[in-house]
Amino acid sequence: MEHFPKINQSIIPEQTEGGQSNTSSSVKAASDQEARAMYNIARERLLDVNNWHNISGDLTATFELIGPDGEKVNRHAREGDHIRINIPGPGTASGKGYDWVQVEKIEEQTDQHGAMSFLGMRVRPFKPPKDVDPNVSHFFQRDATSSFVLTQYGPVLEASVLGRNEKPNTRAESFWDAVRNFFVGLGAMAGLSKAQWKALVNGIIRVPRQSQMV
Repeated sequence: MEHFPKINQSIIPEQTEGGQSNTSSSVKAASDQEARAMYNIARERLLDVNNWHNISGDLTATFELIGPDGEKVNRHAREGDHIRINIPGPGTASGKGYDWVQVEKIEEQTDQHGAMSFLGMRVRPFKPPKDVDPNVSHFFQRDATSSFVLTQYGPVLEASVLGRNEKPNTRAESFWDAVRNFFVGLGAMAGLSKAQWKALVNGIIRVPRQSQMV
């Protein structure tokens, strides 16, 4: 990712307070051309939010892509969409049992020679679509972000989930939501979410046996 510093700065916010997390997985292809072909498959998986659970495994959270009108949509993620998250255990009352984030930014860059490619998607805790309550329905506060990043540089393909400014959302209007968010947020900061993101990044770049995981 160090090969895309300007794009990284626009997708990955500066860490200023709270916790941060970095989860990555990479694979080395036999050639730049093979890596580009793998990148094209991986980008489809990253943007296909509704399928994240299937590529991550049964013991992980489920994710649903929700359009601006509040209905589930079956397409690639777009800026302004919401993601409805069902994590194991009790959900938020304000989110009707779910945690919610909004797709804040998507940026992609690729060169015509097949040597470099980049796709980044940043999400932020948010409220459900059309909800009049301005408070976020998520175990982290609004300042937290998760950036899903896919890079191809030469024969190397890497997928990452980068969390920044993570703080438990104890400002929830409901007392029980605040308590739940405190413990779920602390657990996520302590590394319990890393298994989820590791399963996801592994699934995004899953490749045939002849390629080498690194």
